[in-house]
Amino acid sequence: MMKFHCHRCEETFRIEFQNLYNKVFIQCPNCALEFPPDAVKALRQFSEAYMDTVDILKKTGSFKECWSISLEGNSTLLPGPINEFEHVSFGYEKEKEQSYWQHRRKPYEAKIQNIDDEELLF
Repeated sequence: MMKFHCHRCEETFRIEFQNLYNKVFIQCPNCALEFPPDAVKALRQFSEAYMDTVDILKKTGSFKECWSISLEGNSTLLPGPINEFEHVSFGYEKEKEQSYWQHRRKPYEAKIQNIDDEELLF
């Protein structure tokens, strides 16, 4: 079960996790504020990945040589609400682009090197 909280109207609602995989959009049932489309897509991918993982575990397991997983509940709403004056703080735009999760690895950036034909060994 995923819990959603709309900070516009303070409405809280839930969607069963297994029902996220086919959601095209999510909106607040009270005020119709739309959940960001990229976030809906990410939740769909997360739901698909979870269901794929469960299917793989089911197919590959054998007696005493198997795994089980579950999603644990967390009542902490993440990220927290945005402060009314947060956008005027120094460095807000740069901070907004960073991951909420401090331990998250930065995306891999490919380093491109130009190699002359003479350097290639055939």
